[in-house]
Amino acid sequence: MRHDTFVPVRNASISSLIALFSVACVGQVADVPLPRTQLDPNASASAVELGQAFNRVAEALRPTVVFIRNESRRGRARAARSGGATPSSTSTGTGFIVREDGYVVTNYHVVEGAHQLLVRLYDEREYVAELVGTDPLTDLAVLKIRETGLPVAELGDSDALRVGHWVLAIGNPLGRALSFSVTAGIVSATERTLVSGRSGPTSVLDYIQTDAVANTGNSGGPLIDLHGKIVGVNAAIFSTTGSYQGYTLAIPANLVAPVVARLIEDGKVRRSGLGVTVEDATVEDATAVGLESVYGVVVQDASAGGGAAERAGLRDGDVIVAVDGKPIMSTAQLQRAVWFRGSGEEVSVSVRRDGGVASTLRIPLQWLASEDGEESENRPADEIAPPCSDNPLGLCLVEAGDEPAVGADPTTDARGLFVRNVYSVGPSFGKLMPNVDVITHVNGVRVRSLADLDSVLSECMAGQIVAVRTYRRRTQERGFTRVRLRG
Repeated sequence: MRHDTFVPVRNASISSLIALFSVACVGQVADVPLPRTQLDPNASASAVELGQAFNRVAEALRPTVVFIRNESRRGRARAARSGGATPSSTSTGTGFIVREDGYVVTNYHVVEGAHQLLVRLYDEREYVAELVGTDPLTDLAVLKIRETGLPVAELGDSDALRVGHWVLAIGNPLGRALSFSVTAGIVSATERTLVSGRSGPTSVLDYIQTDAVANTGNSGGPLIDLHGKIVGVNAAIFSTTGSYQGYTLAIPANLVAPVVARLIEDGKVRRSGLGVTVEDATVEDATAVGLESVYGVVVQDASAGGGAAERAGLRDGDVIVAVDGKPIMSTAQLQRAVWFRGSGEEVSVSVRRDGGVASTLRIPLQWLASEDGEESENRPADEIAPPCSDNPLGLCLVEAGDEPAVGADPTTDARGLFVRNVYSVGPSFGKLMPNVDVITHVNGVRVRSLADLDSVLSECMAGQIVAVRTYRRRTQERGFTRVRLRG
């Protein structure tokens, strides 16, 4: 770390400076008035008013915040066999009360693996809590304590947040010693897209980013606007050290509300979807479908959920730009637009296609099944890889016949060109996955061999955008991406 340094002035230079100063000031010292610091009373009043607003919100909301202790026991079976004590561990976090009859919201990772959960209120009362339900996909959980007449925190409208708005965070950083601490900051960014999900499936969520200080123990605590409304649940810090470095991430209240409602009602969250796989659109996608800016999500596999979307007219490579007239900027926004609606309900989906063709489709939603995490298809270290071919896609490709992991599968989609490597300086970097993806089509043409690929690419020019369809054998997923050919 670079520190500011003080460089001393040599004695000769000091003497010269003193002499010059003395000459310039002879006979004038008594006539020079000392400057007076002028304070702007309006600015001072504004600062005082802001501090008073912080105080009002903090005093009103602190009683709704709780301290959570997670007591977990590991190795109970081994301890029982050996006759020894059961090993245990304790972690702490934060939550807040959302119903006067004792329902508390926190993060899933705060309560994960708990043998017993203890909740302590601001007035020091302590309770054993019941775990009502969890949703690992959004990292949220609901607890309940046996009490009534509790102060309640109200969820606000996180969509109304703007960069620069003041927010407060209340939590229990670094354990009980600093419990119910209040910090202030501004909204640094909204819709900060990151992958979320623990213990299984993952999703892409839009987080609120703030510079309000948070540390270990703040998880599950409220992010509050100056109207005293909960606009987010503090869930993580973005850090390279494990400690606060200026970036706190919160789950938006408009996502928290429907999840919490379902956890309280059913103890679990069931979601709807279009039955397709998607990814955020890229520059190449936007160019291909005639969008003036990069937004929307590109359909990877229109048949992934059984084909209802495909039968409704959705195609691989379509860019979804709106649902029921509301613009869709990202995968996270698409999820929020359809997740909490009923299976069988039809939605209006606006798409853009190659050449700028616009289309609107009516697509029925369907329940989403829980999916396991994707398994990596890394090859054994001692396996000798076949030689790679050079191509404008910036990929190391081998034919299915040379690749046992692909050639052993007789299905049509699994035969193609196996992506052995994706060159970091090539146009496919970040779009295709090495040792996972199999290229099956380029510009709609089936490619089963390197000769097939050469034939397709021979009709393309450097810099042209081509459509690439892929298949992942182990997960049986189809994919779609666009790549701009290198020169």
